[in-house]
Amino acid sequence: AQLQNLDPAANPFANSGVEVITVAPQSRAWAAGVRPGDVITEVNRESVENLVEFNAALEEGRRFTALTVIREGRQMLFFAP
Repeated sequence: AQLQNLDPAANPFANSGVEVITVAPQSRAWAAGVRPGDVITEVNRESVENLVEFNAALEEGRRFTALTVIREGRQMLFFAP
């Protein structure tokens, strides 16, 4: 997946997090339900405000099992297969 720090001025639904730009259809993230435009706010129930925190959360858990995302104003929880 290609990710970037969220620009809060460009997203009316979230103040912080990591914006999903692209997701490979064969990836675990895609299988879990993550789509371009989603804003990831938690990895394994740990809050992430930017790419540094996102990458640190992945390193701690080695892999994500749960992602909390905001999509079009709705908070959603996705579990990795």
